[in-house]
Amino acid sequence: AWATAPLKILDVTIAATGGETDVTSVLDYLAGHYGTARYIAWKLCVRLVADDPSESLVASTADEIYTRRNDVDQLKWVYRHILLSSEFQSTWGEKIKRPIETVVRAMRAANVDLSIRIDHSTSNSIWNRLTDTGHYPFGYDAPTGYPDARSQWQGSGALIMSWRDVTYLLRQPSIVNLAVQTNTGIPDTANRTPNNVVDFWMDRALGYALDNDQAVRIVNFIIESIGGAPDTAIANNTDTADFSKYQKIIRAVLGLILMSPDAMRR
Repeated sequence: AWATAPLKILDVTIAATGGETDVTSVLDYLAGHYGTARYIAWKLCVRLVADDPSESLVASTADEIYTRRNDVDQLKWVYRHILLSSEFQSTWGEKIKRPIETVVRAMRAANVDLSIRIDHSTSNSIWNRLTDTGHYPFGYDAPTGYPDARSQWQGSGALIMSWRDVTYLLRQPSIVNLAVQTNTGIPDTANRTPNNVVDFWMDRALGYALDNDQAVRIVNFIIESIGGAPDTAIANNTDTADFSKYQKIIRAVLGLILMSPDAMRR
């Protein structure tokens, strides 16, 4: 059924043109309402900046959304507004990665060759492990989706199960060979030292170096595992077989980087 007379909905009168057109008119009105801009601004600021973003940033972002509501590149300018704000640039680390973000980041860092699909053992194992993290895709009961609050994801359960998923991922020879990637990035065998290997994977996985104390701990892990010195080539660094000691060391190095406190923040 449809209206046969004009409808008053919120602050707008909708002409009774019938059926789908009535609904479209209401949705167009809601999409262009300042209240919608305000809500989207708050959601974006919570996602990108902090669980409790400042009123000034939310308000200015809402203004940007509303002012550009008819622009085809609206979101580009909205994101630019948030990312260039002093609050965004001074609050790094206020947010924490949710489990899916942790796993996807590991896949990107390790250049994993995998398409998530059904009836594929490795794919199913990686995906199903997300159930234990509490962040299975599209598995939240409420239509609003999983919470984005830091407190929801910094508990031991979500973190440990995320790390287990990452560890499993890095150990799958059918989709990733980290030793080969290391040797491609450091072609000279003499330069495949603990220091250089750690530097290579920090830059690859994070885009920046961990603080010196964390980096030194990872370098020392290599030395304690197979001997040598920080600036001495790792032994047998041409052996890229699945179960070689060199392969296992590289997997552990990347795992330690991806599970470091800095890597879990955003």
